[in-house]
Amino acid sequence: MLTRLPNSLLLACGITSGIALVMSTLAIYLQVRNYRKPFEQRYIVRILVVVPMFATTCYLTLLNQKVGEMVEPIREIYEAFVIYTFYKLLVLMLGGERHIIQMTIDKPTCQHPFPANLILKPLNISDPKDFLTIKRFILQYVGLNLCYI
Repeated sequence: MLTRLPNSLLLACGITSGIALVMSTLAIYLQVRNYRKPFEQRYIVRILVVVPMFATTCYLTLLNQKVGEMVEPIREIYEAFVIYTFYKLLVLMLGGERHIIQMTIDKPTCQHPFPANLILKPLNISDPKDFLTIKRFILQYVGLNLCYI
């Protein structure tokens, strides 16, 4: 349960949320106004929308916790969607899944950090099975996030 926050803290949060709203709205407007690469820019706009959503919902939560509890599931769903959208944008900008696999054929494998390297084998992105595993993990995160809510 949140206690009553000082007015100066609410003011600071309101100002920074407002700045985030203005900057992200301007960035979205500029992407839409200069819509020359629709496949890429569609993903970019979807990713940029997360900033005003987070700024608004976080500030609303500070003002009224009950309102925050109602909008939090929507924010979490959109966050999971943005993670998958970011993956799709990276794949698109790198030329597609097949091109990524072909580009990484002679590259060294990726070692996991400790302690994950004790359990998981090194990741070879040029192996279609490993690449598909990465994609599945991203989709599982999105699905689990939806089930959590």
